[in-house]
Amino acid sequence: MKTNKYWNVRADSNNYRIFSRDKNSRPYIESLNLLREGKSLSEIWEPVLLPLYPGDEGDEKKEQIKPIPDFSEGIFGLSISKKAYSILQPLIMNQVVFLELNTEVGLYYELDIQKVDCLDLENSAKVLFPSGKIMRIEKYKFHWENLINIHVFRALNVVLSPDFVSKQFKEIVEKNNLTGLTFHPVPLVDEEK
Repeated sequence: MKTNKYWNVRADSNNYRIFSRDKNSRPYIESLNLLREGKSLSEIWEPVLLPLYPGDEGDEKKEQIKPIPDFSEGIFGLSISKKAYSILQPLIMNQVVFLELNTEVGLYYELDIQKVDCLDLENSAKVLFPSGKIMRIEKYKFHWENLINIHVFRALNVVLSPDFVSKQFKEIVEKNNLTGLTFHPVPLVDEEK
């Protein structure tokens, strides 16, 4: 039986509260060009107050009764609570930059996740932009040797890379009942072990 080594993760906005990307986060969104030019988030980061998403008109009560998660959407990607940070920081400290987020429910950290050169691009099933750059990978073929001791990453050379986490990361999240993430098996080109 095949065992998944890595999983795609997403914030579970259907069952948990998420943060609102409001006027406070606009300077970061406008700074996307700096990020596209190779600057890191940590070079432009200043903590902002990020409110909880209040819900769409007519759905406010439904949104506001959802629990506050340990993982949520931040400004650019995943954010984690102080509790999740204290549990996961030893495992992933060399793979992300933790950027402080002030929220109405306490301190969270935006995860500036490193990109790793780990894809066998030639043998992965991919969709390209008209420019020839990779838009997304439909089935992955990894260079497993480049992922030794890597527990959270994004794929280098993929514009819209999902967030990947290791089996160990997933087990720690589940063991500690950390909430707000959904795990999805990574589609592989073949049955690599």
